[in-house]
Amino acid sequence: MNSLPFPPSGRQQAQERLLRIKELIMQGFAYSDEKVSVASTAADVVSKHMVRLDRDFSMLEEELPSYIRDGSPPPQITTTAAAIRNAPKRVEASTPKKSAAQRAAVGAALRDETATPQPVVSRHGRQSKPRRRSVSPVSPPRATVTATVQNDEEPTYCYCNQVSYGEMVACDGDDCEREWFHLACVNLSAPPKGSWFCDACKKAPPAPKRRRGL
Repeated sequence: MNSLPFPPSGRQQAQERLLRIKELIMQGFAYSDEKVSVASTAADVVSKHMVRLDRDFSMLEEELPSYIRDGSPPPQITTTAAAIRNAPKRVEASTPKKSAAQRAAVGAALRDETATPQPVVSRHGRQSKPRRRSVSPVSPPRATVTATVQNDEEPTYCYCNQVSYGEMVACDGDDCEREWFHLACVNLSAPPKGSWFCDACKKAPPAPKRRRGL
């Protein structure tokens, strides 16, 4: 049985459809190639970033100290902490205990060495008193200082005839015998501003003025 031939109009439509299908297939191939190219480019970029990150991480790891990489505390801090924990024990074992009187005597002696006023010789030949200043703000009891520190060689000051301790004020009298006075003994809470004279210098007549040589 012989097949019937297509009519001219149907054959033309079939050819047009085949051409359209061929065009669509070719476009699909082009799109697929473009997708492959984009994916390959993205993979290359990611690979480059991974290499750079690995290099930067290696450099950072080399710059870190070993104890940070290992996660352990630094050795100097550990040693210092151990030394601090053991320090009081070594001090207690090696240093004998001192009585309260001995500790007070040593502290007062140290304060006297740094707080004793030193007179200064002026250009007119007489001794002028040092500037008024505050010494140690912590004043030990006068009885303790008298019993443990005072001796025949150390100078005494003030109405109480004791050594220098605590805060003191200097008399501005030229011929003042005691020179320095404890604030508590002269009923002062702080060093006064300006000139200050003790009771003896206030009652003393004013010294005659000396003529200056030509």
